[in-house]
Amino acid sequence: MTTPGDGKKAFAQLRPSITGEYMFVCCLPTDNLGWLTEQLYEHRDMLVVSAAVADRMIFTTQLARSGEADWPSLTDLGLSFDTTVGDLMLGRSVQDDETPVALVV
Repeated sequence: MTTPGDGKKAFAQLRPSITGEYMFVCCLPTDNLGWLTEQLYEHRDMLVVSAAVADRMIFTTQLARSGEADWPSLTDLGLSFDTTVGDLMLGRSVQDDETPVALVV
């Protein structure tokens, strides 16, 4: 989770898409990962999942297609396309690292 003071550090760690863009998708906790994958192109595309937390923080993590980078897949993390952003937020808050999720479709 990112508070306003450490946002610059968190955003500096993001990876751009193949075209050099950063696509932020503002999400609700009820949105599912399947809907997010529909926002991605077929090859080497990635996006940043962004969701507000308690009006003072922003949850962010990156999602990618085709195993972009060396990130775990949904299956590796025990997730599916039906997993909600809220479930992802809860799971990420208890993990030690900030490894993004790669969607291998």
